[in-house]
Amino acid sequence: MTLKFRTEVSQNSILQRTARKEIAGFQREPFFTDTEVTVVRKGHPSASRMKNLKTFLNSEHVAVIGRALDTRLRQQGLNRQIGVRVPSYLQAIQAVAQSDLVSFVPKRLAQSLAAPLSLRLLPPPIDAGKYREFLFYPRRGAQLKMQHPSGCAN
Repeated sequence: MTLKFRTEVSQNSILQRTARKEIAGFQREPFFTDTEVTVVRKGHPSASRMKNLKTFLNSEHVAVIGRALDTRLRQQGLNRQIGVRVPSYLQAIQAVAQSDLVSFVPKRLAQSLAAPLSLRLLPPPIDAGKYREFLFYPRRGAQLKMQHPSGCAN
């Protein structure tokens, strides 16, 4: 059975993305700038040494699927140890909070969850860079239809 998801985009709809290009029918506005940090649970045995590149790379990581960190590391001839792959940063942070795994996540998200999940945010041993998030909202009068990104669900 194949289900197709179609959603009308109302004039009140908004999207948040890191997209640098315009999206047809949408107005793009800067939302915020962020960077990434290394996150571990409080009491993690290697937390004090996580600024060391070798310690960072040899620690067991929660990797978020589809993110560019591993590509950037490979371009520098480096690899990290991946213990678990998850589809979202929120799942990565939750896994870190319950284990000795480490992850590389957006700083603003980590800051918002650090206290409730007993996390430590550490500066990464690599240049995390900065990126901008944008809000997209329909242009006035635009007739828009969106389809589920996969096109269908099985």
